[in-house]
Amino acid sequence: MAFEVAFLLVAAIAAGGINAIAGGGGLLVFPALVLTGISPISANATSAAGIWVGMLASSFAYRSELKSVSKRLWPVTIASLAGGALGAWLLLTFSDEGFAIVVPYLVAIGTLLFALSPQISALAKNISRNTSSRSSKQPESAMVADELPLLKQPLLLWGQGLVSIYGGFFGGGAGILMLTLLRLTNPGRLQTLQSVKVWMALCINAAALSYFVFANIINWPYAALVAMGTSAGGYSSAYFARRVSTVLIRRFVIATGTMLSIYFFLDTLR
Repeated sequence: MAFEVAFLLVAAIAAGGINAIAGGGGLLVFPALVLTGISPISANATSAAGIWVGMLASSFAYRSELKSVSKRLWPVTIASLAGGALGAWLLLTFSDEGFAIVVPYLVAIGTLLFALSPQISALAKNISRNTSSRSSKQPESAMVADELPLLKQPLLLWGQGLVSIYGGFFGGGAGILMLTLLRLTNPGRLQTLQSVKVWMALCINAAALSYFVFANIINWPYAALVAMGTSAGGYSSAYFARRVSTVLIRRFVIATGTMLSIYFFLDTLR
């Protein structure tokens, strides 16, 4: 038991630091929980519960940006809550054995999205720039005001609904997809879009967690460990960011995610 606790705490600290520096730290928490011996569905719910604490901290950090768009957030909030709840409901229709079969594919999808995130982000930025050339001709304050109505775009709302279902079901790489959707449909400052992404992720997990709490599938001691570890890792990330290359961290996450995908796939063949 002591080894499992120490292993999970180290993984959570690493995930918190990696998430703050390069993103993708969540890809480490779920596999670490599975490797401690709890069921895959419980590990998924426990990971969501632990990481949600970090999301709360992030949303607080973005409070000024969120305040500037608060009156326009209700459409994406509803889409996020509805999709997150539906994704959690879909997860609970699986047995542990059934979910274990799809785990390697989910980890692989999350790893692939993380690996391609620079290319995805660049593509979204180019499309947004080409379709919204007017934004470059306006001052930043006007640009921010202009982007607000676009939070109601059908493409964004339907896309966010689908991403939210995935987020409530598993969630690895969902943040990348949400930011891509926002950049495709909204010109303006990246910080503003990032704050909306954090808010949508918070809503997805809140809706999913309400199902998980009701189903009593969260391992609360482990969730507390994940919350403490990711918070500590995020807090100490500045120290490591000055000493470790972001490229190296990204390669580590991609390599780890790939190896874990292979491990879980081979485990299903036993």
